[in-house]
Amino acid sequence: MKRTAFALALAAAAGLGTAQAQDYQIEIEAGYSDFNPDVGEGDSAFDAAFTYYLDRVDVANRPLGEAAFLANASNVGIGYLSFDDADADMVGVQGEFWFDQFYLRGSYATADVAGTDIDTIGARIGWMLAPNLRIAGGVDRTDVDLPGAEERDDIVFEAKYVTDLGGGTALNLEGSVTLLDDPIDDEVFEIEGDYYLNPAFSLGAGLSFADDDDNFELRTRYFVTPMIAGQLEYFTENDGDDDAFRLSAVVRF
Repeated sequence: MKRTAFALALAAAAGLGTAQAQDYQIEIEAGYSDFNPDVGEGDSAFDAAFTYYLDRVDVANRPLGEAAFLANASNVGIGYLSFDDADADMVGVQGEFWFDQFYLRGSYATADVAGTDIDTIGARIGWMLAPNLRIAGGVDRTDVDLPGAEERDDIVFEAKYVTDLGGGTALNLEGSVTLLDDPIDDEVFEIEGDYYLNPAFSLGAGLSFADDDDNFELRTRYFVTPMIAGQLEYFTENDGDDDAFRLSAVVRF
C-alpha cells in the first residue's frame, strides 16, 4: 500500500497519468474534518458544497485548481457544514460575477450554535488590476441573536494572483487584511499560496495572524482525472495548541 501511494505521488509530481483536460460547469465537493483541541474533547464535522458556473469553464493549459479564476467564471453556490458532537450547523449561499474586469461577490450564511442564530452577510467589489491579478474590498456584517449583542461590520481587503512559471508549473498567491469591528478592535492578516508541480498536483500553505492568535495550514490536492480530485489539509489554531485534519473530494461535470 505504501509503495502504491508513493508511486502515485511520484507520477503526479512528474505529470504522468494526467488525462486530457475537460471543461466543466458543475462542481460538487464533500469533506470530513477531525478536530483535536489541546483542552477538552475532540469533534468531527461534515461539509458539502455545490457550485454552478453560468458558462462552461475552460481548463485548457491552466492549473485545474485555478481554472475558474483564470476564466473569470461567474457562478452561484450553496454550502452546508454540520458538527457531529457540538450542537452547530451552518448553511450558506454565495455568488461571484464578472463583468469584463469588474468583479462582484455576495454571500449569506446562517448558523445555529447551541440554539443561538448567527447570520453573516458579505459583499465584495473588485477589479482585475492586471492579467490574473484581482484586488477586492468589502464588508462582512455579523448579527448574533443574543440580548444586547450588536451587529459587527468587518472591513476586508484581499488580493489573488496566479502566474504561469512555465513547463506546466504555476503559482497561486493570496492575501487579505480584515479590520475587525468594535468591541474586538483588531486586525487579521492572512497569506497563502499553492505551487502547481503540474496542472493536476499542487502543494500549498497558509498563515493567518492577529495580536493574540496565529493559525497555520498545509494542504495538497491531486486531480486523479480532470474531473475528480482529492485534497488533504492540516490546520493549527490558537498558536498551535489545537489542530485539525480535513479530507475532501471534488467531482466536476
